[in-house]
Amino acid sequence: MMNVKRWKLVEPTREEIMELRGDSKMILVLRVTGYYYDQLAKGTKNVEYRALTDYWLKRIKGPIDEIHFYRGYPKKGTKPLVRKVADIIFDGETKQIVFILEPIQPPARRGRSPSMP
Repeated sequence: MMNVKRWKLVEPTREEIMELRGDSKMILVLRVTGYYYDQLAKGTKNVEYRALTDYWLKRIKGPIDEIHFYRGYPKKGTKPLVRKVADIIFDGETKQIVFILEPIQPPARRGRSPSMP
């Protein structure tokens, strides 16, 4: 009888992943349709849903700092819409992963200031 060694597969920790990647942010890349991309860009959509499946659970290891949204599959060189993640909820009842996004800060207004009475 042969002596066979069995190795236990161990998932790397977030710190080990960061050390290998060399940066401090965990980024998830999502592709959405134009309708939802426009809502995300305006700031009217602050929640993104994904199905609670093995596919998505493998991609979400540890806390996610940012989500980079793309409108479909754009040409190379297109910059993503970057939104910071405030919270992630794993909802077992509805079988969904819910990403709560931080609200967008409105850009500073340029031009004349309102006249004082």
